[in-house]
Amino acid sequence: EWGLEGYYNTKLNGKNGVKYAYFNSNLELEETEIEAKNGLNIVTTIDSDAQKITEDIIADYQKHEGAENIGIIVMNPNNGEIYVMASDKGCDLNNPRDLTQYFSEQEIAAMDENKKLEALSNIWKNYCVSDIYEPGSTFKPFTVAACLEKNVIKKKEKFYCDGFEEILDRRIRCVKRDGHGMISLSGSLEQSCNDVIMQIVRRLGKKDFARYQELFGIGSRTGIDFPGETTGLAYNEGQLNPVELATSSFGQGVSVTMIQMAAGFSSLINGGTYYKPHLVKEFVDDAGVVVEKNEPVVMKKTVTKDTSEFICKALYKTVEEGSGWRARK
Repeated sequence: EWGLEGYYNTKLNGKNGVKYAYFNSNLELEETEIEAKNGLNIVTTIDSDAQKITEDIIADYQKHEGAENIGIIVMNPNNGEIYVMASDKGCDLNNPRDLTQYFSEQEIAAMDENKKLEALSNIWKNYCVSDIYEPGSTFKPFTVAACLEKNVIKKKEKFYCDGFEEILDRRIRCVKRDGHGMISLSGSLEQSCNDVIMQIVRRLGKKDFARYQELFGIGSRTGIDFPGETTGLAYNEGQLNPVELATSSFGQGVSVTMIQMAAGFSSLINGGTYYKPHLVKEFVDDAGVVVEKNEPVVMKKTVTKDTSEFICKALYKTVEEGSGWRARK
């Protein structure tokens, strides 16, 4: 058993009935019966229409463009409910060992048992919770938020980007190699400026950067109600030497899961409340009566409302006027 069925196995299974008998002191047969109890049914948070549309989009992209991995999560930032969780790989639960969707018969025949198990593992696991990747520039809002929270920068402050920062013996470049020139804090997010992010994280320092990584859930499991969640990788304070601090500030050298980013990002934009992400909304009995609800679980506070509002406005401008213009479609 895997997935939600495996995670909620005890609730779904129910209890077997028992019937037993014994003779009392008068040699009279006494019988006792405990009736079987059906398991509960689950109602997921997944929007089936949105899930199907997303899966179709992924399939179309793989057909015409292609990617090693694709994952998409749509999450309600105000309660932790997951509306869509989709990836480019999956299996037929009625025939879970079928690899023909991804490999030719010749490729399958050439596989030894270990290769087959590896291939099966890739289609059985949920990419959105079980795989890690480098977030890159999508990590920058976390760094800006941490710096605002510690008051090492001001919202209206201006910075100068010359296209790189000299860190010890190396030159770490901005995405715009000839530099952005004078640029605002909001503009550094809108234009995805590595140079400014490195400048401000140096003010923040490795101790507070490490603490805020932990606060945002980077490198930790979210606790989502799904098996197979991994932790990701993040430098701790002792490992954050100047180069590692600089590159981590814009999401290189950090490895996250998609669900980590979704949960952390939700807290950035909802006013600072970190909700535990979840896929099951409620449990119902055979008659369809709700017997238990998965209420939203607040795990912690990450940022103030003021910081959250600044991040929201900057991210809006990123899509409307900045480097995220493709997301307008």
